Amino acid sequence: GNDTVIKFGIHVGVYILSDSDQDITACIDNAETARREARNVSSGIVFFDDYLKDKLRVYKHIEEMQESALENHEFEVYYQPKYLFSTSECIGAEALIRWSHKEKGLLPPNTFLPLFEKNGFIQKLDIFVFENVCRFLAKWMKEGHKPVVISCNLSRLHLQNPRLTSILTEIADKYGVSTEFLEIELTES
Repeated sequence: GNDTVIKFGIHVGVYILSDSDQDITACIDNAETARREARNVSSGIVFFDDYLKDKLRVYKHIEEMQESALENHEFEVYYQPKYLFSTSECIGAEALIRWSHKEKGLLPPNTFLPLFEKNGFIQKLDIFVFENVCRFLAKWMKEGHKPVVISCNLSRLHLQNPRLTSILTEIADKYGVSTEFLEIELTES
């Protein structure tokens, strides 16, 4: 016959109780954390251990700090130039975000961007970067330099916002920057 093959994967998170007085909600949360990690391993089974505990603690700290870090100007935008190989002419740049953490120094994006994708804070951070790019271009042109196209990364989460285009246009207009110098790249995730 007409056999249909269905493949499915099971992800299992395991938390081992050390004593009977533990808070059941916290135990379930720990098992759920391990289950989410299990999607990234071939066996599909992850035990909640000290490594995951530390990872969770770091994530919690980042989430607690994200809003104040934005308010306190700890996020910095760097520009990676794009050169035309044949002439060595700078034809554009990509805006990159870094976190200048007051205790841990300069944090690479892979330490905070995946979490910001999960908790939605990435949308606020992307708009912050876009506004910085517009401010930079306005200052650059005011100083008499030739403007170049600068690309900004935007999370796919922005696609759920029907006002996205008008928000970006309003920011560009605020700084008097033509949209021909602004390029948007959707992040792969």
